[in-house]
Amino acid sequence: PSYLDEYQGGENPILDWLLEEALEAVKKNIREISSIDLSSVTLSHEYIKELTEALSTNNQLKVLKLSHTQMADNSLKCLANALKYNVRLQVLELETNWFTADGVMTLLKSLEVNQKLKELRLSNQKHALGIRVEMEIESTMKSNTNILKFGYSFTSSGPRSSVERMLMRNNELDRLKRKNKH
Repeated sequence: PSYLDEYQGGENPILDWLLEEALEAVKKNIREISSIDLSSVTLSHEYIKELTEALSTNNQLKVLKLSHTQMADNSLKCLANALKYNVRLQVLELETNWFTADGVMTLLKSLEVNQKLKELRLSNQKHALGIRVEMEIESTMKSNTNILKFGYSFTSSGPRSSVERMLMRNNELDRLKRKNKH
C-alpha cells in the first residue's frame, strides 16, 4: 500500500510487515491482539486515518501506544472521532507528538462520549498547549469518572491540583466498583 512508502522509505521490510499486521489485526477485530505499540515509528496521516477508521468498530483492542510517531492534529482528530465509537480501548499513549491546542481540544471533546478510556498520556508535545487546554482538561475530568491515569505536564497549578483530586476520586470510585463485584 502507498502509505507504507513513508515508513523508513520502504527500506525496512520487517517494519512494513509489522505495520500491515497491526492494521489488519485492528480491522479484523482479532481477539488475541489486545495491545498494539507503534511508538517511535513515523506514521503517515494516511496510515493513522486507516487505523482509526478500523479502531472505531474494533471491540478487542485495549491498549494503543502511539507515542513519538510524529502525529499531528489532523491525525489526532481522526483518532478523536474513532474514540466516540470505540467501546473497548482503555489505554491510549500519545506522548511526544506534534499536537497543538486545537487538536487536543478535539480529543478532549471525544472523552465526553467515550466512557471506557482509563488511561491517557499526552505529555511532551512539540507545541505548548497553554492554559486554555489545561482548563479544558480540568473540565473534562470533572465529568469523566473513568480516567484513572492522566499523563500531562501542567504549567498551571490550579488545573493540575484539580485534576489530581479528580484522579483520586476516579481511582476511589473504581476501587469501590471492584470491591462490590467481589
